[in-house]
Amino acid sequence: NTDKDKLDRDSQPGNVIINNYDKNQQDDDDYEDLVLPGEAMDLALRKFITRIKSGTEVKKYDRVPKVDITPLKDGTGTTAKYEHSKDPIVVSKGDIVRYTIRVYNEGKINGYATEITDYLPEGLKLAENSEINTKYGWKKRTSTSTSGWTANEGLVTEYFKDTVIPAFDASKKNDTPSFSEQTGIGMDMGVSYVELKIEFKVTTDEAKVIKNIAEITKDDGDDND
Repeated sequence: NTDKDKLDRDSQPGNVIINNYDKNQQDDDDYEDLVLPGEAMDLALRKFITRIKSGTEVKKYDRVPKVDITPLKDGTGTTAKYEHSKDPIVVSKGDIVRYTIRVYNEGKINGYATEITDYLPEGLKLAENSEINTKYGWKKRTSTSTSGWTANEGLVTEYFKDTVIPAFDASKKNDTPSFSEQTGIGMDMGVSYVELKIEFKVTTDEAKVIKNIAEITKDDGDDND
């Protein structure tokens, strides 16, 4: 026999099945994967205190996030950077605390924040007779959430369920930040967002840190991350 008639000692030529390729292949074939990620929305929520009313005294706070779109622009990340103070603020029993919630769309397609949930911690209760709470339609959850909070601990709103949050537009990164009170839609560094508020009353004078958390519990599609 000539050399060309001899069998490959550890491979079988011509055995690749294209539509059912085994990645534990023999050494006479190899592969490379390409991924087409497609277009997706990508919602990011930020929450910050903007006002505290103590008796007749009202104090406002500027804790609005500063948006850095560098990771989105250069492809090093899938989310922007949001810098804003998270230092605890001293409050007293009976104070009314107003939080602002923003939902940003960092993705390539428009999106909707169908449902937002605010998890009510011990030491706070939804402020009564609040025009803010009435406007945004906050109500108690009607069922236990998947994150383990019970119905009487969660507050939910669908205020923006029919509001389009436009996709990220890097070409508008140098535009002056804008916000419409009428629509609740704003834009900062090319990242569009919707903004809503919620007010709580402090119900305890116990020395403690009260952590109030909110999240997007329903959106209209496949959030990228």
